[in-house]
Amino acid sequence: MLTHACGAAVPYPNHDGIWFNGSLKSRIAAAFPAPTHHNRGVYMFYRGGSHGECLPLRSSLKTEFSCSTSQTALTGAFDTEDIAHEVGLNSALFCPCPHGDSPSAKRMYDAVVAGCIPVVLSTDFGWSLTTDVDLFSDVGPEEFAVRIPSEVMKGGGECESMPVHDFLASLGEKEIERLLAGVEKAGKLFAYYKEDKDMTETLLSDKYLPDGGASEAIVRELEKRVGGERWRACERERSEVAKEKVKEPNKFVC
Repeated sequence: MLTHACGAAVPYPNHDGIWFNGSLKSRIAAAFPAPTHHNRGVYMFYRGGSHGECLPLRSSLKTEFSCSTSQTALTGAFDTEDIAHEVGLNSALFCPCPHGDSPSAKRMYDAVVAGCIPVVLSTDFGWSLTTDVDLFSDVGPEEFAVRIPSEVMKGGGECESMPVHDFLASLGEKEIERLLAGVEKAGKLFAYYKEDKDMTETLLSDKYLPDGGASEAIVRELEKRVGGERWRACERERSEVAKEKVKEPNKFVC
């Protein structure tokens, strides 16, 4: 899946200041003062609604997480059954990421920025700013993400069947450390803001300039298409598209 000459795939934005000013990390550090899962509070986190093209997959993931010790640890640490998205992602070692209403979902990028290893269960998904969409990128998804075929989840949905846990348990310690190092690198690339303890929580209304890796990468990609190395190819592509109707794909594989 490579971008066209004109098009550029970019990460979903996250402009919630608690992710970057240290307050969220401090809250989680207080809840898990002695984390045991490679310095993460719990092994796995999943929270997702019943929507999108692949409801059985989401339902199986929800059941698997609710049956796990990770669910028990999180609810105990924060004294609530309703674990917030940002809290779970920033606490967990692994974050299952199924399709959303499209092959991608915001959680995939949020997981990486949170320091969680994304476990992708989406056949057609491609990571932006990586070799998935740009052969000249110096970041490959295999450095930071695990991809599990969605077929693995067939037969899931019961506490006696834990296919994601079983798959992840097969990963060795060195492999997990390698993935975590990749997550740290990719997290800087996908973040729209750099960490700053003086940040407020409302970055847009307080007019904070996006200065993170994603913001810088988008500027570079636009430069390539406006008078840069992709300009002529982009012009040719635009003229070809203007001559014929282009049918965009509207279905994806679960």
